[in-house]
Amino acid sequence: MVEPNLYKLDESSWRWGPVLMPDEFKDPHADDSGSGLYMDMDFMDKLHGLRMLVGSSMTITPNGGFSSTGHATGSAHYFGLAADIQFPKADLSEVSNFIRQSSFNGVGFYPFWNTPGFHVDTLSRRARWIRIKNGSYVSLT
Repeated sequence: MVEPNLYKLDESSWRWGPVLMPDEFKDPHADDSGSGLYMDMDFMDKLHGLRMLVGSSMTITPNGGFSSTGHATGSAHYFGLAADIQFPKADLSEVSNFIRQSSFNGVGFYPFWNTPGFHVDTLSRRARWIRIKNGSYVSLT
C-alpha cells in the first residue's frame, strides 16, 4: 500500500474555516506549530462535509489530527488522512449513520472515551472497528 507524501498547505489554501481551523489538527508532539496544515485536502473536504451533514459542533480530540507519534504503525494520522472526532451535542446513532453513508475508508468507534467519538480516515484500505472497554480493538469488516 502506497500512501501520499506529506504536503504542507499554505495558510491561504485553508478553505474549511471558520468551522475547522488548522490549529485543531496540529501535532502536539511536533516543534512545528503549523503542523495542522499537513492535512490532506481531499480528506478535509470529506470531513467538512460530514460536519455540515451532522449540523452540530465537532471537536478534534487531542492528538487526533495530524500526528508524528502516538498511533499504530502506518497510521493515517501520520499522512494527514485521519481525524479522531467527537460531536458532543449530537445523537451518536445519527452521527454513526452519517459516517456509514460517507466515503471514509476507515471508521472506528470509541464508545468509552469521556465523550464517545469516532476515527475517520481515507487510507486506501477499507476497515471498520470498535474499541471495546478493555482497550482491545474488534474488527467489524
